[in-house]
Amino acid sequence: MNIDDITLSELETAAASIYKHITPTPQITWPLINERCGCEVWGKHENHLPTGAFKIRGGIWYVENLHLTHPDIDTVITATRGNHG
Repeated sequence: MNIDDITLSELETAAASIYKHITPTPQITWPLINERCGCEVWGKHENHLPTGAFKIRGGIWYVENLHLTHPDIDTVITATRGNHG
């Protein structure tokens, strides 16, 4: 799927689905970084999520979409060399 083909409605639907399972990622600003950059900088702290990574959102949406489009699938097996499996 091309990113240009995604509608705002689809993004809102995905966000609502994802946030049923996890909370939004905390965003924190740090005074020393702000001073060094000469502007206000906000960082998303993905390490505060249960998995410590942002990838959980894509996984949640993938599995939910899979369930909606293929309700006969009742098992998903994953493997990874990182933190997404």
